[in-house]
Amino acid sequence: MTYKEFNEGLDFGNFPNGISAYCIFYKPGKRWETILKAVKPFVEELILVGQETNTEACEIAKKYATQYWETSCKGFPEPDRQPTIDKCKYRWILTFDSDELISSPLMKFIRERFIKQTKYDGLKVQNISLFDDKQPHFEYCTKHLMYRKQGTLIKPVLHSQIEGVKNNLDMPQLVVLHYQGSAEKQISKCDRYDKVADKLFEDGLISKEELVNKKGINSQSRGAMER
Repeated sequence: MTYKEFNEGLDFGNFPNGISAYCIFYKPGKRWETILKAVKPFVEELILVGQETNTEACEIAKKYATQYWETSCKGFPEPDRQPTIDKCKYRWILTFDSDELISSPLMKFIRERFIKQTKYDGLKVQNISLFDDKQPHFEYCTKHLMYRKQGTLIKPVLHSQIEGVKNNLDMPQLVVLHYQGSAEKQISKCDRYDKVADKLFEDGLISKEELVNKKGINSQSRGAMER
């Protein structure tokens, strides 16, 4: 396939070439406002969705959001992801969690280079987890940080992957810092996600194979933190 043919296979829709960033949050940590300050200057749109109401975190979010609303807590963010993406106005979607800090060099790369090209329709970077500001002893993971709005889909189930991206640019030298708090807090989160997975299976929303896979992800994370 030639470069031209590949580009013609990517549908970016009629959305203006800019960045819609979004975050679905629930009880964010002490760096919440710092995280929002890091993203806000580099994007055309910042959508913040609180799975909580009338908290200090909500008031901070309102200061920075171009769109903001609150919804019920589902115990995991995926049910709110696609409805949020559907409301984004720009070509590129940037997704981050409330405990993930995106550095200025990474945002500048996205702003000055990535969104100006049409060969790739997704961007993957390294996500480094930090516990109480100390680097952990397990492998870093890949984060699907950006993707085109047109033609992509995230299903409303736990640990859903982005569907519809045809060609990701992998940039492991670019990192997102994931401030997880304490290891105990993350173990508790994994336990909660196990219960979410069980409920999805009971409701017929995921298969037995998917249940095993999703609980395996939780188990791997839990085991790494317990070592």
